[in-house]
Amino acid sequence: MPNLEELRQQTYKESIRIAKQYHKCAIIRPTSFGKTQILAKFITSGEFKHILFLYPTDAVKNAALNFCIKFGTPEDLSRVTFYSYTKLQKLTDGQWQNLEKTDLVLADECHKLGGRKTREAYQYLQETIPETAWEIGATATPVRMDKIDIIKTIYENHVVSPYTCHNMFQDGNAHKPIYVYSTYRKMKGVKKEIDKNTKDAMSLIQKADAKDRTMLEQEFNARTIQISKLIGVSDGIRKTCEKHVKDTSCMNFIIFFANFNHLHEKSGDVRNWFHDAYPNHAIQEINVTTEKPQYAKNLEKIARLPHEDNTIRLIYTCDMLNLGHHSNDTTGLVFYRPTWSNTIYTQQYGRSMGTGKSAIIFDIVDNLHRTPIYSTIGKPHQNENRIRLRQLNRKAEHTGLTKEEEKERDLLESLLSERWWDHVNELEPEDLIINNHVAKYQELVKKLVEEPRRINCKRAWETWIACGGDASVKTQEAILQNDTIKSRRVKQVPLRPFCMAKGVTVEEVFEEMGIH
Repeated sequence: MPNLEELRQQTYKESIRIAKQYHKCAIIRPTSFGKTQILAKFITSGEFKHILFLYPTDAVKNAALNFCIKFGTPEDLSRVTFYSYTKLQKLTDGQWQNLEKTDLVLADECHKLGGRKTREAYQYLQETIPETAWEIGATATPVRMDKIDIIKTIYENHVVSPYTCHNMFQDGNAHKPIYVYSTYRKMKGVKKEIDKNTKDAMSLIQKADAKDRTMLEQEFNARTIQISKLIGVSDGIRKTCEKHVKDTSCMNFIIFFANFNHLHEKSGDVRNWFHDAYPNHAIQEINVTTEKPQYAKNLEKIARLPHEDNTIRLIYTCDMLNLGHHSNDTTGLVFYRPTWSNTIYTQQYGRSMGTGKSAIIFDIVDNLHRTPIYSTIGKPHQNENRIRLRQLNRKAEHTGLTKEEEKERDLLESLLSERWWDHVNELEPEDLIINNHVAKYQELVKKLVEEPRRINCKRAWETWIACGGDASVKTQEAILQNDTIKSRRVKQVPLRPFCMAKGVTVEEVFEEMGIH
């Protein structure tokens, strides 16, 4: 099996072949594959005189700089302009003018180009640079939950051949993590019933559209876990580490919180988990966030963590370590942030893949089995309820409502105006007993590989319909007839090209969409 360096070189050469023909190429590779290193090869090749390097965080920029220093010369860096995606949105006229001779645009974590302001700035960049300039993007997470398809809109579906996280594991180029996810039960005697706010929330959930209900229930459960006092976490930490960590005398864990408030409220609990698991270890807490400048500077501190006996370092973050941070010193991760975004999940999971060993992941909120949010985005949820509410309001203005209709209107207004999570922090924390489960490899593959594939299948289908595909056709045979030469005479839109553009097969799309 080829090692990672050989695969990087193959990917680099393939991206050059594609860019020579189309002037565009997207490099989609798993986290820890070395995408930034590949982009740095373009800089140190000496083939380009005016290079623009776009990046999301300083960690990514510093990684690119380090590769250029290691493999190139100072002259190579003199040809590069580094701009963050945020900076790109705020360039002056003079700075835009300086980019007019750009012959290569490198976009690291190019899925970030999907944000509205960033996308508009990049489109202006495309109008500014010469038509012959190359545009090379790299990402591990091309599928955005807002349906903005950067691979299509920016790189026109010119993509290197696929290589997934599963391939990395199978080829021995990454170590499978020890993945522990959690389920919970209430302590007997603590509360017989959920408090009133919780009941109200669950009542609203049950009255929501079926499309929304599953996601809302999962959101409620995750947020309840997020604010609750968890019992039994320490026991799971100790048993897992004693079984799978070779040297428990010094361990480093990255803890992903939901936001600054969550970090402040629950970091003490996390400290107690690890202290109770290892009472003879000193606990060091390191905040790596953008909340304060001194916290952001801790990013440099954790880049090199010396071995200290009987020490556990807890690295708290919510907004800085998703991208670009890889460390062989990382023992494991703690997922304390519920998310439906496959992008966020994959990025956080990826912090375990650059450790050079099998890291431990404690998935406290069970993101592994969370239903992806994609199927609920962009659809007219509760549309029938909105239509009915408008009908009742019009009737109230003209003829008045019966008592039953007034009750119905009140209920609809409640459903459509009040979000149950607005009151989630009013919930009284319950004691929850944690049950730990070791995830099977198939579960990880499903989350990391199958979920994006399914999303791409849905996108291929939706794009086909948007371009004139006949959604009323319900059989595979009838749809495949559109792919024949004969179908072109009757102006039918074939499905296969849309599947190819998304890197999936027609058969996979049929299976995902339930077409037989």
